[in-house]
Amino acid sequence: MAEESKQYTVLVVEDELPLQRIVEQKLKAKGFLVKTANSVNQALEILQEADDIDVIWLDHYLYGTEDGLGMIVELKSEGSHWRRIPVFVVSNTVGGDKARMYLRLGAEKFYTKANHKLEDIITDIQNHLSGVTETSTDVGIDAA
Repeated sequence: MAEESKQYTVLVVEDELPLQRIVEQKLKAKGFLVKTANSVNQALEILQEADDIDVIWLDHYLYGTEDGLGMIVELKSEGSHWRRIPVFVVSNTVGGDKARMYLRLGAEKFYTKANHKLEDIITDIQNHLSGVTETSTDVGIDAA
């Protein structure tokens, strides 16, 4: 029961501000604490200042010169103290090759925004954090 009372913190890295706000509202409605960023630099600043990030919601195209791939390389690099943080990539503009690249680099799952409801992605994140094993392969592209 103690695990159910933990309030997880999600870092939402999304450059489309209206979508960022919607994701933030839906996550908060499900009991998550939320921090937001719209660029890799802003996200890395938040990560450097906070030690309470439990999961990252990451878009591919972001403000600035780096995209989500650059961020996941930074997060999952050897010796990074952020390696343990699960990353869920949610994007509309990336094809299968880039999706597979995200997974090879360490993303938990890749979702195409147009093909998945926000609620389903959030449920998948909740299940991952609570240790529930996903049995459906229709929720996204898995790292496994």
